[in-house]
Amino acid sequence: MSDLLKPLIKEASVKSLKEGNKEITMVLRLILAEFQKEEISQEQINEEDLIKLAKETISDLSANSMKDMGNVMKVLKDKTSGQADPATISKIVKGLLS
Repeated sequence: MSDLLKPLIKEASVKSLKEGNKEITMVLRLILAEFQKEEISQEQINEEDLIKLAKETISDLSANSMKDMGNVMKVLKDKTSGQADPATISKIVKGLLS
């Protein structure tokens, strides 16, 4: 979504809420939510970079078995801060620690 449209949609949402038009407010909020989902998915770390990051983290933590997976996952989740799917991270870490 264009950076110019975001404030306009937010303003329209607030205005319609103040005027009591709940239907328009709901639609505008759904539109904003969809655009936010798209922005988040565009900012995802690709799998190649995620593998590299996982290898670095495993090395930094001296992790060498599945017993260390929890610690590795915690650090990777912090490092990726929502830019990677936890299931994907888990799959990669399992593969590297197995």
